[in-house]
Parts: sequence; structure tokens; C-alpha cells
Amino acid sequence: MKMKTLIYKPWVFPLLTFFLVFGEKCCAQINFWGLSSSNSNDFGVIFRTDSVGGNYSDVFTFSDSLLGIKPFGSLIQATDGLLYGMTSEGGINNLGCIFSFNPQNLSYQKLYDFDGLNGAKPLGSLIEFQGKLFGLSFEGGTINRGVVFAFEPNTGQFSKLADFEMGNGANPYGSMLVFQNKFYGLTSLGGVDGTGCLFEFDPQNNELQRKHSFIIGPSGNGYDPRGSLLKSSSGLLYGFSRFGQLGFQNGGGVLFKYDLNASVLNQFTPLHQFSDTAAHGVGGWELFGSPTEGLNGKIYGMTVKGGLDSAGSIFEYDPITDSLQKIYDFQKSSDGFYPQGSFIQASNGKLYAWTSSPGGQAKLFEFDIQSRNMILKSNITGTPYFGNLLETTSAIISNSEHLQNRPLKLFPNPSRDFLKIQNCPENSKFQIYNSRAMLLKSGEIDEGLIYISDLDSGIYIIKISNGQISYQHKFEKL
Repeated sequence: MKMKTLIYKPWVFPLLTFFLVFGEKCCAQINFWGLSSSNSNDFGVIFRTDSVGGNYSDVFTFSDSLLGIKPFGSLIQATDGLLYGMTSEGGINNLGCIFSFNPQNLSYQKLYDFDGLNGAKPLGSLIEFQGKLFGLSFEGGTINRGVVFAFEPNTGQFSKLADFEMGNGANPYGSMLVFQNKFYGLTSLGGVDGTGCLFEFDPQNNELQRKHSFIIGPSGNGYDPRGSLLKSSSGLLYGFSRFGQLGFQNGGGVLFKYDLNASVLNQFTPLHQFSDTAAHGVGGWELFGSPTEGLNGKIYGMTVKGGLDSAGSIFEYDPITDSLQKIYDFQKSSDGFYPQGSFIQASNGKLYAWTSSPGGQAKLFEFDIQSRNMILKSNITGTPYFGNLLETTSAIISNSEHLQNRPLKLFPNPSRDFLKIQNCPENSKFQIYNSRAMLLKSGEIDEGLIYISDLDSGIYIIKISNGQISYQHKFEKL
């Protein structure tokens, strides 16, 4: 996707208020970046592709174990424009690394080696908050159950912030999200029954506490959650557990919601129990990834197994009617099988993810939630795990001719309450995404104003379109 975006001149506007000047019309093609944890040498790659599907390329191959190998999770694009991710193995201690990748010159740099006591074997993704990167490790720490950590890209300083010690959770596969200036996530083990937790972390005092324990039994809570939480536009948290109650009926996973504003007894609610029994397995079962909210307010996800061809399925949950329906069955021979990642809804409104194949080569696909059509786009070298694609913004470029002809301006930035759009095209709509490419907010632009007071502090990507011309850039919510 080629487009020219804003220019920032800090000396022009006083009082920390500056203009973001957007650029030329976007192409229909959308650029994606991703991580695969295995390839021919079983070390992994960073890949780049697009919504058309004909321009796939491995832009970096993990071939030197000292620089990190086997990346899991997803890439994020930070405020500095660089992509950041983690490897689960390699580095000087063979316990994984943090790295950066420049999408302009395709250069890779290892930034930190995990050492065991301060974390080991990260399987999730990083998040950016107040100028720092935060993440989770699957192992390491005081009892080898994982840690919460922070990393400052500008200084290279790494800090272990908290240890998972079973009671507050253990062995997280996924990533954290920011909600009301606190972090929330899931662990696959730990808690009251040792089968997983929903936790809260306060970056102000580094306090890590369990909010909910997943318990095996007839309650239908599910257990062994391996993805990340979703913060929906309604302010509720949604998530998946990998399995349901122990036994036969409803053993295939649970979709749940969590309301931080409800009373303690009513915060956690199981919404749908997937079944792995022979009679009901065609509906899909076992959930590995994370839920995704569509522009229509519905929740989308994939089951790893089950469906008509026992290859997995795509489902849709409607929060208004509290109903879930299967909307697609993967076919092993044509579509691939066992999807182990998560959807992103790209700026074109389509869902993108991948499936596995017998040869170990994943298949990138596009899914249209309106028509229910699934289209294969390209093959991926190896198989990605526990992550999703990243849709990146363009480089910060400008020219005087563009500024004179189409000066669309967004201000103030940073902002606490609202964004003002000057010279906004008529009938424009907006979408706001976090750094993990998750859609958080969307709507029509009313008199050039977009209210953002309901967002947490952090860095976001805003996309504005009137159906003919599209613009995008980052802003900071204070």
C-alpha cells in the first residue's frame, strides 16, 4: 500500500498541539506483516504480503540461533515506526530474544536476550504503553512460571516487573491489553484449580493479581486459555478457553465475557460452550486464538478442530441476541485445516488469518463476513502460531504540492478527549486500531470531531475514508 501521510513540524504550533497532515489516495492493496515459527530449517521467518496475495516474500530468515529463532505471536508497529517481536528460543542463553525490524530497509536487530530469572521462552506479543514495550514470558522467573516485563527501546533497559507464582497465574501463551491504564491477560495454568487465570497488572505499582480462576467442572467456565483478551467497543472483555469441562459433553472450549464494572460474582460469564462429542463436533471445538470484534459489533473466532470436515470452523457471536452460529467449515483439501492464530479485520473490512497444511506450509486466507466467502491468498513459509497479521501504516512522507492541494489535518496530538479533523471529506468514516491491529472504535465523523475519551492511554492508528480516498496515521491518547 503506497500513500503519503502527514508531516510534523513542532516549531509551528505552540502548547504541544501539532497538526498531522495526511496524504494521497490509498491503493486497494493492503500490506501485511507476520511471523512464522517454522520453515525448512525450523527456525522461522518474518514475512510480508498483501490483500491481493501475489506479493508474498520472506523478508528475514531466522538462521543464526544467537540472534533468536522460532518466533511466536505477532509483530507490533511502535511509535518509532519499527516493528517489534520476540523469539521463543535462541539468543546467547537459548531462552529467546526481543528484536526490532525496520520495514523500510528490512534490517533486523536483536535487542535483548532472556536469561531465565528475568523470563524465558516468550510465546505472545508485545504492547506499547507510555513509551515502553510490555510483554509476558511463558517460562522463567522465580519458579519458572513466567514473568511480566518492560523494555525501553530508546535505552535498551529491561525490567522484570512481576512473577507468575501459580496463585496469580502461570505460563501465559498470549499477550496483554490495556484497559483503564491497567493490563489484562490470560494464563494457561495457575489459579485455584491450577487450570488457568484471568489476571490484572497495574504498571503504576507493579501489582499482579488474579481476577478469575478457570475451574474444571460443570460450571462451564472452561480451562487452559491460550489466547489473549479482546476489549470490545462496549467496554467488555471477551476471551476463549481452549477446553470446556473435563469429560465428554461440552469439552471443546468456551467463549466468555468479563465485566470489570459488575459485582464480583457477576463479572465472569460463559457465553457459549463448544462440544467435542461425535453428535455435536461438527459445530467446531478447541479454541487456540483470540476473539476479534467486527465493525458490525459481532465477535469472530475459529475453532481448531471439528466442523463438517473435522478441519475447524469460523463462528460469529452476536452480543445483542446472545447467539452464536457457525458460518464456515474449513475443507482440508482446499482450505487447509487447524487454524491456530487469530483474525484481524483489515481496513477494507475483510477478515484475514491462516490455516495449516499437510506439508507444514500455512495458507493465508481472506473471509468476507457479508458474503461468507473464503478466498485463499497465498502460501506462508512454515506455520505461524499464537498470533495474527499486522497491517502497517505507511512511511511518514510529504511534499509541498500535496500540502497545498489536500491539507487534511488532525489535531491536537497527543489528545485526551477528542480529535479535530480539518478539511475532512464529506461522508467520511473512521476506524481506530491498537498496535496489535485490533479494531477498537469506528463510526461516522460528525462535524469534524472524533471523541476518544473512552480509549485508554496509548498509541493508536486512525483510518479515515469516504469510500474514494483513505488516510491513516498514528495518534497518542493521553
